[in-house]
Amino acid sequence: MNIVILTSRYPSEKNPYSHMFVHTRSKEYLAKGHNIKVLVPSHDNSCYSIDGVEVIHGHVQSFYQHIDKADRVMIH
Repeated sequence: MNIVILTSRYPSEKNPYSHMFVHTRSKEYLAKGHNIKVLVPSHDNSCYSIDGVEVIHGHVQSFYQHIDKADRVMIH
């Protein structure tokens, strides 16, 4: 299943403990075989991977293409 998680913040190398609950849940979805993509609204465009979770920072309007392809969208 393709799961998109929309959240206000997410762990990164510079801020590893930010919203750790959402990251822990994301890792469990990965362990169950789901594809996870985390979308974080931001003025800057960037993407990175942490523990196998793809994280995309960007403008909300750029998220439509990811949400449209998702089987489930979760908001945290």
